[in-house]
Amino acid sequence: MLFKFNVILIIKSILLLYLSLIYSAASEAMSLDIFVEQYIDQKIKPDLNEFETQTERLRQSTINHCQSQTDQTLLALKESWVNTYLSWKKIQLFGFGPTGSLRVERRLDFWPTRISKIKKILLDTDAKRAFQNSGVSARGFPAIEWLIFKSEEEQNKNYCELLHLLSRDILEQTQVLNQAWQSDLIKLNGSNDLQLNTHIYSNKPAEEFINAMVVGIYAVRKKSLITPMGFTTGFIDTKRMEASNSKLSTITFKTRLQSIIEFFDDDQIGLISWLETNKNKGLAKRIKPKVESIKNLQSIIGDNFANLIQNKDESLIKLESQMNDLQFIIEEDLSTHFNLIMFFKDLDGD
Repeated sequence: MLFKFNVILIIKSILLLYLSLIYSAASEAMSLDIFVEQYIDQKIKPDLNEFETQTERLRQSTINHCQSQTDQTLLALKESWVNTYLSWKKIQLFGFGPTGSLRVERRLDFWPTRISKIKKILLDTDAKRAFQNSGVSARGFPAIEWLIFKSEEEQNKNYCELLHLLSRDILEQTQVLNQAWQSDLIKLNGSNDLQLNTHIYSNKPAEEFINAMVVGIYAVRKKSLITPMGFTTGFIDTKRMEASNSKLSTITFKTRLQSIIEFFDDDQIGLISWLETNKNKGLAKRIKPKVESIKNLQSIIGDNFANLIQNKDESLIKLESQMNDLQFIIEEDLSTHFNLIMFFKDLDGD
């Protein structure tokens, strides 16, 4: 009888332990939802507002330039384009929620730009109609970049009309995106269970966010480091590697890398700080050395990125390796700890 009682007691203990583990995992996931909600409110939405402000300035700069077309107005337009483009790069890193599901990246930053299509619009008797029929490959930031930085075509009457169409389209896409984000993250029945109205990976905010973050880290590794240094085959993204644009390639890379570092390392809203505060010091301890190493390499690289990438410098090789390790920790350790499903797969092995 005593043996039977002990067996029942053991079974109950195991069952209670199992249930506590399930509850703990669910509680951890819910707490990570809270982190994501805070990060959206304190970082992503303000960056979206700043991006919309920059697109409004870009729109006004095109108007100003086309009214007089002087060297001064062209310089102001170029500066506005750079500021707006860098502002977009901060948003692009977090490609989840409306940023992912609305597919604004295709309309804002499609590459490679089809220069032949842009030239066709410039020669068309109805530029507006030609623009509407051109598709995403003749729109967005790369199209404006070609017009104001690289084009050697004679600036006919369609030149400014196309600039107007492009800048207005960018502004409209940004406004749609910003509006979608203002109401996208909702609480169900007033509880702490969060849900995304729009998503591409999962309607669970933490799961959606972490999947997108992994993709963001991978994209910076692939497009800025792996492919340009020739470590993989396929189309080489060298659109900003020309000598005339070496400064732009450097500040673009620095902006994207800094956004990754700030996500982990910000003292107020960063992931490491949040993990340490919420009794996840072991996980924070695994992440922190990788982020510190990336920061150190960032300071070594400084403003020499464009030159270093051409020579496959050791510092960039080390940087890519540390980013790969960081990505792995998020994919494996963090997702397991918070019971998240990872949908992203690096199928080409780099």
